Amino acid sequence: MGIERSPLWLMTLCVVGLLGCGGSGDACDSATPVDVQGPDCVTETLTCGSVVTGTTTGGTTAGTSAAYESWFCTPRFEDYDAPDRVYALDVAGGQDVRVDLTSRCADLDVFLVKWTDEASCPTESSIVSTCDADVASTGGTVEAYTANDTRYLVFVDGASGEEGAFRLQVSCTAH
Repeated sequence: MGIERSPLWLMTLCVVGLLGCGGSGDACDSATPVDVQGPDCVTETLTCGSVVTGTTTGGTTAGTSAAYESWFCTPRFEDYDAPDRVYALDVAGGQDVRVDLTSRCADLDVFLVKWTDEASCPTESSIVSTCDADVASTGGTVEAYTANDTRYLVFVDGASGEEGAFRLQVSCTAH
C-alpha cells in the first residue's frame, strides 16, 4: 500500500528543497503558463536541440485517457484529466530522437505521437501509427528512430489531476 501523494504534498517537498525543485530556474511555481499557438492544441514547435521550461497549468486537454488508450501509448490505465501541453516536433530523416522530461514538482508523463496533420491534433478516434510513453514519476524519456522526415507531437500530461512545472529537452543523433 503506497502513500497518497497530493499536489500540496509535492509542493511542500519542492518548497523545502527535498525534490530539488528549489533554486534558480527550477522552482515549482516559477514557470509561467504559455498561450497555445496552434493549430488547436500545439503550444509551440520544437526542433533537435530544443530545451523548454513550462507548465501544464493553463494548458489544453488534448491528451485524454481514451486517446492514449486508443493510440496504444501505454498498457497502464491512468485518468488523464489534467491540463496538458503539446509540442510539435519536426525531425529530419536518418535521426534518432530523444525527448527527456524532468518534472520534480508534479507527477507528469511524456508521450511521443507520430502525427502528420499540421492543421489539427489527434483525437481518440484518430488512427495513430506510433505512440510511445514514459509514465515514470518525476519525468521520463521517449525515443524514436526516423528514416524519413517526421512530425511528432510531444504531450506532457499529468494523471489524476496532476499539473505543474517541467523541463523538456530534445536531442537528435544521426545514424
